[in-house]
Amino acid sequence: LRCSRNQNRKHFLFLWSTTTISTSTSIFLWFGEHRLVFSSRNMSSTTMTSHACRRCVALFCSRPMSNFARKRVYKDVSVARLDESKEFAITLDGHRLKTPLGNDVIVPSEMAANAMAREWSIQKEVIKPHVMPLTQLINVTIDQPTKREVDQIATDILAYLETDTLRFRSDSPDELVSLQEEKWGPLVKRLESHFDVPIPSSAALFDTSIPESTEATFRRHIVSLNNWSRTSLESATTSGKSFIVATGLLEGHINVEEAIDISQLENLFQIQRWGNVEWAHQYDFAALKTSLAAAYLVHSWCGQTSESVK
Repeated sequence: LRCSRNQNRKHFLFLWSTTTISTSTSIFLWFGEHRLVFSSRNMSSTTMTSHACRRCVALFCSRPMSNFARKRVYKDVSVARLDESKEFAITLDGHRLKTPLGNDVIVPSEMAANAMAREWSIQKEVIKPHVMPLTQLINVTIDQPTKREVDQIATDILAYLETDTLRFRSDSPDELVSLQEEKWGPLVKRLESHFDVPIPSSAALFDTSIPESTEATFRRHIVSLNNWSRTSLESATTSGKSFIVATGLLEGHINVEEAIDISQLENLFQIQRWGNVEWAHQYDFAALKTSLAAAYLVHSWCGQTSESVK
């Protein structure tokens, strides 16, 4: 398990055993000589060594059953409105769907509920979580498995701005320089105007620090968002490796296709020159498109933009 804080550091977590896959599944992991016990109901650990990165372990266990085949045992999938409120629940054979941590899946949008219900209804004999991006993102939003404070989440998201691809321009070849100016320049300028902040860029690696005023403005923006938008923003940022692209997408300045073209501009440039590795590049682009689309949809249905929080 690669450390989410220090990519050069790895945690060695070894799967020891699991109970029968059910609503009370427990996962036993070994960290060195210490046994960690996680339950899919509450994810509480009976033993946690100080040497383990708690955030990484939480991230690792946020979707505990994603690697296990679960047979479909339900027949009917439906959406139920909660009394006269604007919230909706998903039910399987009349029973409310729950998250991996045992919380009821309740969303503030009928469209989000219908889309999530659709993901469950199209499952065949075996449930495949990796083809249920909305379900995964909604579960993470509700459970908040990493248990971080809002300010820490903002810090983690803003770490991507410091090394954002769109801030580091190439000085050659000329064709790539022109493409970066054509594709990246307009989005950066839109965000600068939208948030009234400078976003410096340079061809030098060590000469593009973020002004304190810019970071403070973006931090206030992230903190002001609700959980749906904030989790969607973090998901889009980590998927595309760009805070600028993720923010531009969720604020409506670009669409999903444009977000892919912008964030993958250098890869696409190299593919045009040297060719496409179908089994690798196409899979990566499809996975990125799925992740960005899920983030955009959850944000659109359940979240809020910077205009709505002003």
